[in-house]
Amino acid sequence: MKAVDLEEFRNYSPFNLSWGQKKRAALAGVLVMKPNLLILDEPFANLDFKSIHNHLKIIEKLRKENHITIFFTTHNLFFVENWADKILILHDGKIIFDGTPHEGLNNVNVKRLLGSYDEILSSLKKEK
Repeated sequence: MKAVDLEEFRNYSPFNLSWGQKKRAALAGVLVMKPNLLILDEPFANLDFKSIHNHLKIIEKLRKENHITIFFTTHNLFFVENWADKILILHDGKIIFDGTPHEGLNNVNVKRLLGSYDEILSSLKKEK
């Protein structure tokens, strides 16, 4: 990240930052240490669509330009399907799947446990 990206934080108290700004400030604090691996817990939780888009751009840029491995937890299947290269699915503290998002979301055991991704999407559309 360029120093310009951090300018918005210069004159703010941490207590006056938005949730997205706090997440970016925390990320900036970690990036100062130049890690090879970032572990993010629900990095898109409580963010509006614009903030999610901005955070995705930052994370993708870090992954591509700085060759940082990004490991994040999420319950959001959209991010799993469209962004992850590899997924681990845990149940009761045990790994029940380790592979690509496509394989995982189509795995019989995963579908039995979580439900089918297509079923979830179609039921959400029906509820509208």
